[in-house]
Amino acid sequence: MLPILGRIESLLRAAVPAVIEVRVVWPNGERAADTVPDEGIHRIRRVLDDNVNPAIAAHRGRVVVVDLTDGRASIRLEGGCQGCSLAEVTVRQGIERLVRAHCTEVIAVIDITDHSAGTEPFYTPDKR
Repeated sequence: MLPILGRIESLLRAAVPAVIEVRVVWPNGERAADTVPDEGIHRIRRVLDDNVNPAIAAHRGRVVVVDLTDGRASIRLEGGCQGCSLAEVTVRQGIERLVRAHCTEVIAVIDITDHSAGTEPFYTPDKR
């Protein structure tokens, strides 16, 4: 019914990290049936929030989960990670290993970040 809800929640959480959940409630106060949060996305979000984001915060970075489809978790890197020349290493050797270790349904992590739009990458290509 509301397939876009996950994307809206991800965008809101990226803009306002204090947002924990987005839900649709009908005028009578009942929660819409198709808006029950995906438990897999919540597990991935917990791994990112508990293990990854505190580590990359020192580089002014943040990672958000955007989608989970057929075992493939789509993530977006933000802040100092967007456009960072070491982002691929961070995703493959750090983020993907942690997510797959904690979330067995995940078979791959896909970085959907528009790295060319990064305005303040932590490691610019000339620092590498």
